[in-house]
Amino acid sequence: MVDQAACVQDVENIAWKIGFVLNGRATNALLDSYATKRRAAAEENLRVTGATTGFLVSQSERGSKTRRRTLERKPLQMLR
Repeated sequence: MVDQAACVQDVENIAWKIGFVLNGRATNALLDSYATKRRAAAEENLRVTGATTGFLVSQSERGSKTRRRTLERKPLQMLR
């Protein structure tokens, strides 16, 4: 699942770069930085999504027990 905030960040990142290039305030080389900057964000998004999916859809008995115990806790217990 793609986080909507990440999509907005992607658009914002490329939009200002394209604007600078089109207005002559930067060279095309600025556009090369888009992939580098956004790749790190995409990798973090995949890491978090994978961990969340692993928790919610565990294939092991141990993982299923951990999920059940965690979700059955009262909210105040989780904050301690």
